Amino acid sequence: KLLENRIIFKNLNIIEKNNYQSLKAEFELKEKNNSIIFFPEVRVYNQPEIFTSEADIKTGIFKDNFLVFSVIKDSEYFNVRYQYKPFMIWIWLSIFLISVGGFFGFRKK
Repeated sequence: KLLENRIIFKNLNIIEKNNYQSLKAEFELKEKNNSIIFFPEVRVYNQPEIFTSEADIKTGIFKDNFLVFSVIKDSEYFNVRYQYKPFMIWIWLSIFLISVGGFFGFRKK
């Protein structure tokens, strides 16, 4: 199923901010029945010159879609990484349930 998906580069905008320059990309993930739009960005800070990657994560009940792009050092190319992570929200819900159970167990004693 995942091999049938396609990631399409749509656009790249350069936005000037006070202390950094933002390279904001637009990608479209085409699945069989729908499409998801991602807006990851690379920030280039001025003093000192530092590159940071800001991922875009689309969270659902059964899956998370994660897309990030970054600059390859001393190159004119970008690295694009996509990750599909099923059931990620259930990890956070289980932490909550364990905490509530611990609270009631502590309160009972």
